[in-house]
Amino acid sequence: ARRSFPWSIGPACEPKPKANFGLSPDRFTFLFVFDMNSRLPRKNPVAVMRAFRRAFRPGEPVELAVKVSPQGELFPDWWRELRAAARECGVTLIERSLSRGDLLALMNAADAYASLHRSEGFGLTMAEAMLLGKPTVATGYSGNLDFMTNDTSFLVRHTLVPIEASSSPGAVVGNPYQGGRWAEPDVAH
Repeated sequence: ARRSFPWSIGPACEPKPKANFGLSPDRFTFLFVFDMNSRLPRKNPVAVMRAFRRAFRPGEPVELAVKVSPQGELFPDWWRELRAAARECGVTLIERSLSRGDLLALMNAADAYASLHRSEGFGLTMAEAMLLGKPTVATGYSGNLDFMTNDTSFLVRHTLVPIEASSSPGAVVGNPYQGGRWAEPDVAH
């Protein structure tokens, strides 16, 4: 059965099994989706990986998948950081291109969604995950608070910090946000 949405976001979601995306059908799957063009330090996938590893021991029936695009090597330092963190934390990186329908199918196949972003405009992937009925964990800061509350999601505590203090090495070169403040999510929370 196809799953449709109340607004036009492209093709309806054709459900697909976890195995279609290289995920284990017998594990509870957390998912995070981001675009490298949106800046790795802002989207903060490494914090999601560290929180996951802190919460679950290797061998527990749970996994974290991080879908990242674009797949080009436009940001070599960030790609090295992301891949190293994924290896260290035992996280599945999904680096291949997916159609809009397949991306929604991936979100539908996951059991929960997590975003420990430092700032968001709207937080589209969080909204999509919630519309798919997925429990959603996210930093309690930024544009996602327009639709996320403690009653509808799991908001993570944070502190506001200067952007340059939170950025990974080399990430502030040409950073239009430098001089501002954003959230540093509490990974332990």
